[in-house]
Amino acid sequence: MRILYGTLVLLLVATATHGEATYRVDGLPLDYALGEVYEITLTVSDPGAVTGVTITTNNGSLSAVNEFGEGEAHDLQFGASDDGWSFFWQAPADAHELGEGEAEFSVTFAGEDDSTWASYETVVRPPPIHAEDEEATPEWALQLAWGGVALTGILALAAAFILRRD
Repeated sequence: MRILYGTLVLLLVATATHGEATYRVDGLPLDYALGEVYEITLTVSDPGAVTGVTITTNNGSLSAVNEFGEGEAHDLQFGASDDGWSFFWQAPADAHELGEGEAEFSVTFAGEDDSTWASYETVVRPPPIHAEDEEATPEWALQLAWGGVALTGILALAAAFILRRD
């Protein structure tokens, strides 16, 4: 069972020109499942002060509805709302090499006069790579491991030969 899998609920506070800007981001996981669709909900403490929301990501696809076309959409824009905003993110469907595949999210809440009421940035990690899953282990790591085994064997034989001579 994936301990970190699930819904991450964040309540973040930022300072804005009209006092404290409090917003909530619900539905982003700590680490995503390949190809999974997540519904993300945004709410704010003062809906009247927010004139719009811009969401961007560098990985996966965004949609205002739970339908995704063939191309990937990496940004969404919404107007003012008294009830908050809801959108969908489809996680990447392909496995990534070790150290790759993170999805960076940026949410900007626009205020009056084109100001920024609040902003939020986070990174969602790709699925963890398990050692027993050989397909998830990068080729360079396998070559490095086998090279280390071969070198250790050669050095052990050389040491045994030198010690036998004395």
